[in-house]
Amino acid sequence: MLFTGPHNFRKKILPTYKGNRKGGKPLAYWATVRAVKERFKCDEVDGLEADDLMGILATSEGHEDSIVVTLDKDLRTVPGRHFNPVKDAKPCIITPSQANLKWFTQTLTGDTTDNYAGCPGIGPKRAEAILKGWDGRSLTAGWKMVVEAYKSKKLTEADALVQARVAKILTRDDYDKESKEVILWGLKGPQRLKLEDVMK
Repeated sequence: MLFTGPHNFRKKILPTYKGNRKGGKPLAYWATVRAVKERFKCDEVDGLEADDLMGILATSEGHEDSIVVTLDKDLRTVPGRHFNPVKDAKPCIITPSQANLKWFTQTLTGDTTDNYAGCPGIGPKRAEAILKGWDGRSLTAGWKMVVEAYKSKKLTEADALVQARVAKILTRDDYDKESKEVILWGLKGPQRLKLEDVMK
C-alpha cells in the first residue's frame, strides 16, 4: 500500500495545485490508515504523492510484472500493467507511447479535480484533434503541438511546461532516490527539485 506524504512537490511548481479541496478527511479515515499500516507493507515519501510512488515502482527494475491497481485515470500516463477494479475485466498494458499521449492530453485539458487548468477551452475531443497524427513516440513532435495550442490562446511555452510538470506522474527516471530530488521534465533540460525544499 502506498500513501501520499504531508507535503507535495507540485505545489512548488503550481501553488494552487489541489487548492480547491476543502474540508477534512472522511470519518474514520486516519483510523483506517493506521490499521492498514499496522497490517500491510506500506510506503510513504514526504513530498510525493502515492501516484508517484506507484509510477516509480511500476517502472523500476525488478517490477516488470507488477500491476498498478487504482481507480485514478492519471496513472495511465505511466507505462506498464494497469488494472482498474471498477472498469476493467482484466489488466491491460499501457505502452510508453500510449502513456505519453495520455500525459500530453492531460497537459492540454487540465484536471479540475487536481485544480490545474490546462489550456483554456480545450476538452478531451479538442485535445484529441490537436494531437492527431502524433503517435506518442517523439516528445519533441508532440510538445510542438501542445505549445502551439497554448500560443493560440495567448499563453507561452512556460505556461504549458507548468501544466505538463504537474500532470506528469513520476517514473523511475523522474526521481533520484539517493539525493531525494524530483527531476522535472523539460526538452531544454531537466531541473532538479529537492524534497527538503518542498517541506519548507
